[in-house]
Amino acid sequence: MDEMEVLVIKDASVMFVLTSAMDFKQIAIIENCSPSFDIMQKLDSIHQQKSDFNKITLLEKFHWLKMELSESVICYISRAENVVKQIRDAGETITETALVTRILRTLPEKFRNFWQA
Repeated sequence: MDEMEVLVIKDASVMFVLTSAMDFKQIAIIENCSPSFDIMQKLDSIHQQKSDFNKITLLEKFHWLKMELSESVICYISRAENVVKQIRDAGETITETALVTRILRTLPEKFRNFWQA
């Protein structure tokens, strides 16, 4: 076997491993890709778009954050911190000051004394 045949066989093995972990919907997306490098580029571009969409969704969730009527302050703070952690895990930055400001600004009227404290 020459070097080119070895590369073709190795590439076919990589393509087999990649596609064996996918469902049919995913395979349909990459079925026209060859060699395996093209598959990886296609998958990377799809997941990058989802990652950007995820960041936008999480940031929107943070900016629309509001305490529910039946929710305790502790649960609300925990939920807000959870959203910020997800945003940070996605690679975006939310400062502690921004988090505290968001929480204080969205507390119901009866908790306005927290602002002064």
